[in-house]
Amino acid sequence: MGFITKLYTIGMIMERYIKLYEYEGNLTFTKEMVDSYSGQYNMELGAYIDNNIAGVLEYVEFEKEPSISMIQIIPKYKRQGIGEALIKELAKEYPYKSIVWGIQTKEGTMLKRKMDRLLK
Repeated sequence: MGFITKLYTIGMIMERYIKLYEYEGNLTFTKEMVDSYSGQYNMELGAYIDNNIAGVLEYVEFEKEPSISMIQIIPKYKRQGIGEALIKELAKEYPYKSIVWGIQTKEGTMLKRKMDRLLK
């Protein structure tokens, strides 16, 4: 529940850039800049199913290089490809850049291995 509260709080307090994406069927994405300083942009890419938050990918952009800070999927949407869809959407934004992954959980390591194979 704190995850959803965080997204709501950020949206209410900070000026933000939101871009709505269409994806297969009922999955849509939003992109928000939640903070910036010294050339670094803290970004959030949100995934929604039927206008309900399904997951979020937080990343930092510095010198046009993306670095993933966190991926969090709402439990009822886990194992449905939401994390993979978020990574693919991020990769579309940076087609000629290598995405840097931060510290990973066991699930994150498995997702990274899968995405490394898919995005080659």
